[in-house]
Amino acid sequence: MSSADAEAFEKKVDEISSQINGLIKGTMTVDDVDRKIQHLHNADAVKVREAAEKAEALRKYGRPGKGNSEGYVLFCKKCFTEYVGEVESCGRCGNTKLMARKERLEELHAKVENLQKENAAHAWRKDKWERWLKSRDPIVPNDDPNFKALEQDMKERNKARENRAITARKCKDRGNALLKSGDFVGAIEEYESGLEFQRDNKALWTNKALAELKLGRFEQAADSCSKVLEMVEIFEDGYSQSADACTKALLRRSVAFQNLRRWDAAKYVDFRTPCDAEEALKLGVAPEEAQSAIDLCDRHLREIKSTRVKEGDGKPIRDPLKKATSETIASFLLEDGRPPLGKISDLDESAILAALSIDAESLRKVVHCGGLDNLLDDL
Repeated sequence: MSSADAEAFEKKVDEISSQINGLIKGTMTVDDVDRKIQHLHNADAVKVREAAEKAEALRKYGRPGKGNSEGYVLFCKKCFTEYVGEVESCGRCGNTKLMARKERLEELHAKVENLQKENAAHAWRKDKWERWLKSRDPIVPNDDPNFKALEQDMKERNKARENRAITARKCKDRGNALLKSGDFVGAIEEYESGLEFQRDNKALWTNKALAELKLGRFEQAADSCSKVLEMVEIFEDGYSQSADACTKALLRRSVAFQNLRRWDAAKYVDFRTPCDAEEALKLGVAPEEAQSAIDLCDRHLREIKSTRVKEGDGKPIRDPLKKATSETIASFLLEDGRPPLGKISDLDESAILAALSIDAESLRKVVHCGGLDNLLDDL
């Protein structure tokens, strides 16, 4: 007896015991017992009928399969149906040419053997071709004038490319020397001359950006850094292949954004893209400098949020310095570690006058603005 049969027998015993107890206690009549018995008989009859119908459907229409399973007798190749019993034709597609299970298995085994042979032959041909490529002598059509012209053109192009690279490298070396001596304008001119010969020289772009930062040309510095990053994004698989150049470009563009007081741009390109400093930190070339830039951006974003002032109509203003006190401006300008602010023309005149109550020389040390000296002289 199977577990299912034992469970069904136990269920029947419980049902009979319940009926007997009901008769004894008077909670159930003989008619109730008869109705329950009749209901059970009807349920059993339904189950038997459903099982018979299912078996008949399986015999007549078969089951889906590819002919590689157990327990079937005939197989229909047209509609991939397995039949567990003998039938004259397929009940699904009407095919009369059914295959026996043995015949179907032999066909499948033959297909597997043919596939294995084809794969082996393909591998052998590929190996033979690769060995021939390695061992063959180059065939140079010496007598073909078109080939000679093409070969000469390639040599001339390669030579011109090498000469341009040499010239660009010389411009870079001269620019580096001027950069070290403090002639930032001359350095930029040399770097731009080198870029005319080799536009894809990453070092020229990053060094040019450094010189532009020294001069306070922060917009131009950001553009120079972006040129490097755009080249890498298009022609290379991520920043890691040119990690040193990309680190310089990312950190210097971040500094440019900071000096422009675009702290949100320095922190995030958008709400899904990490900031330049965070990308530089991933490359691992200058982790301390990258982390310092991240901390600086975070700190100033918190400052701006905490010092935001409401105007008369209740709307938040864009720049909290426009309504800040002289103490706030003095602290903002003289704070240690803050990069140069760049332009201050967006500050209210009253705020500037309040800030100038502190030492003017200290202002010159922290604010790089072409018009600041004139402003101090006028005052």
